[in-house]
Amino acid sequence: MCPIEGVSDIVRLPRLGKVRLGIKVQGKESEYPQRVDWFVCPELLRLSYGEKPTTLPIMFPSSDPEVIAPQYYKCYRRTYGLVCKGDGKACHAKIDTATGTLADRNTTDWEYKEMQCEGEDCPEFREGNCKRVMTLLFVLHELAGLGVYQLDTSNRNSIINANSFIFLLNRLTRGRFAMVPLKMSLLKEERQTRDGKRNICCLVFNKDDIKPMDLLKGVAGPNLLVEATDEDEPPGDLFPPNVIDGTTVKPAAAAPGAAAGAPGAAAGAPAHTGPAAPPPAGDKRTRSKVKPTKGSPSAPLCAPELIEAWKKLRDLQKETSVTDGMMRGGFRKAYPEVNIPKSALPDIPPPWVTVPMIQNMTERLKSYKQSLQTVKEFSQQHVEGSLGQTPAENKSQASSAEANKRGGDQGPGKEVLDI
Repeated sequence: MCPIEGVSDIVRLPRLGKVRLGIKVQGKESEYPQRVDWFVCPELLRLSYGEKPTTLPIMFPSSDPEVIAPQYYKCYRRTYGLVCKGDGKACHAKIDTATGTLADRNTTDWEYKEMQCEGEDCPEFREGNCKRVMTLLFVLHELAGLGVYQLDTSNRNSIINANSFIFLLNRLTRGRFAMVPLKMSLLKEERQTRDGKRNICCLVFNKDDIKPMDLLKGVAGPNLLVEATDEDEPPGDLFPPNVIDGTTVKPAAAAPGAAAGAPGAAAGAPAHTGPAAPPPAGDKRTRSKVKPTKGSPSAPLCAPELIEAWKKLRDLQKETSVTDGMMRGGFRKAYPEVNIPKSALPDIPPPWVTVPMIQNMTERLKSYKQSLQTVKEFSQQHVEGSLGQTPAENKSQASSAEANKRGGDQGPGKEVLDI
């Protein structure tokens, strides 16, 4: 009997447990995660490697970096689990249909949306609600049990170290380093931070004691798959409980540069004024879950007032028959410091626009619309006043009025929008 291609040849390893890089510490008001300089292991690992091991012998079950070390920007809420996952360019987010913000404990209806990921410039990242998270999956080959262990880290240097080591293994083994014996350690490294130099614990991997024969074994070894990780489960040693609960108090003030129309201002979600109310009755199955539409435009997470202001501006643009090129020209003249792409304007707020910018352009479009109406009325009165003249004179006057109208349509537009 022939095997089923793509099914019979798959070997999937289950998850046996988690290795953590932090512990929960009781503060004055609640618990919070604290980094430690040892691996926080399950009981089985502690029996073999001690209570506070700093080095673990590991093997990667696959040579595919996306399988053994997926890494994304992630934002969690306790009620809805993973509410936003992005790579710095695009993200998939659970959006509250009523408020247009990320789903939280007050949300009753939500939908998936494909949006633009702002990475470290996102307000959620700046406020600590979103983190970069790498999930390492590895085998502890010296212990009993067929499966993999999981380790989550949000440390930038640890992520860079792991990616660099995997890249090196890939080059040495031509993409087949699965099941090569390795060592993963926690090492204190002196790093320059915003508040001065300090020692930070980072993941490091052995490079000096890797044997060439081990690399040959890896080339001949299997390329196993692992169980999909439960992404709705927030890593508690990385996110404080108040972040996951959605009870962090966010400042109501706008981001710096909002008054001057700087890019990125007013693009975040509305500020919370205090702890949120308990979630509504019913389970997740009673709440609407709309799958994203293919080809839907991408956009950053926008405040409701930004979305409403942009919609009104676009409607006014259609009324005045102003092209996207004219609109971009107006924005560029008013805000030369903003990098505005030459692509067509979307129906949702682009990442570079702010509410003050939209309000300014709305006033200019209203003035442009009024000037068009004035020219139209003047032309109509001029033609009606010449009806008592001869047909040749009427024709001449009508032609002159039409020419004035065309010139008026272009004149105010050029004057107001700088086309």
